[in-house]
Amino acid sequence: MRNDLASKLLAVTGTIDRVHTEHITLNAPFIDVAARFADNPGTVVLMSGGDLDCSRYHILGTLPWLTVTGFKNDVELKLPANTYQLQADPFEVLREVCKAYHVTDAEFPAPLTCGMIGYLGYDLKNHIETLPRTSINDLGLPDLLMYAPSLLLIYDKHDDTARLLAPCFSTQRPSDIEDLINAFKRRLALPMDPTQHFKGDNHRFKSNFTKAAYMTAVDQIKAYITAGHVYQVNLSQRFQMGFQGDGYALFKMLYNLNPAPFYAYVNAGDHQIVSTSPERFLKRRGKQVETRPIKGTRPRGQT
Repeated sequence: MRNDLASKLLAVTGTIDRVHTEHITLNAPFIDVAARFADNPGTVVLMSGGDLDCSRYHILGTLPWLTVTGFKNDVELKLPANTYQLQADPFEVLREVCKAYHVTDAEFPAPLTCGMIGYLGYDLKNHIETLPRTSINDLGLPDLLMYAPSLLLIYDKHDDTARLLAPCFSTQRPSDIEDLINAFKRRLALPMDPTQHFKGDNHRFKSNFTKAAYMTAVDQIKAYITAGHVYQVNLSQRFQMGFQGDGYALFKMLYNLNPAPFYAYVNAGDHQIVSTSPERFLKRRGKQVETRPIKGTRPRGQT
């Protein structure tokens, strides 16, 4: 069934024969350049702030040629002219998509060539191990949302250079890629939209915990640790408030206030993700894997 899916996808899109890449001159700071595309559903912006060694690249991905959405075992693959609905393990679908469109004929500079960008939800754990299901997805967000951009803009802070990349499919004419890139450059040259703004309501943030309930949860966690049931718990709470305006304007303000090593903005159409987490979960290059956790991190001792 998986091979049949790959065949259907490749029959429509063709294989990725090469990746067009060219250097490009930016006429504004990257965060303002990305703002010109932030209102497009499927746009993802990844920013790197500060001067740490991991804070090197800014990335803009836009105009996805493939969108993969998963909720439990319902997986949807959306192409510009075709949509496929599956009952499948979302991880297995991702593996097959990556195999079908794997680029092997050239080496490209870090960090990204033509992959997928998006998010993986916590509830994907249910496809890895059997655990009690006590959470409620009251927001109705997908467990998985990944975009494969038709265009990637990557800015290297170390070298002060920007590159534009586009996957080229066997079914495309050279003029198709040329038209896509020219349209991107025309939009790049447009003036900034001065109307981008946001505001929250007057009630400020509201937690889904009362103080008494929070303290009770802390006592329960201490008891679990003492009993040996767990060794670490991430006790989190949701803060919410009314919001009006542009999500990217909020993203830009937060980045300018505190440019942490990793920032992410995802325009998913009916919702937006604004992430200011400075934590790197996993980075893999070849046989090297790196993680940079923050919560609970302590200096390494002699042993």
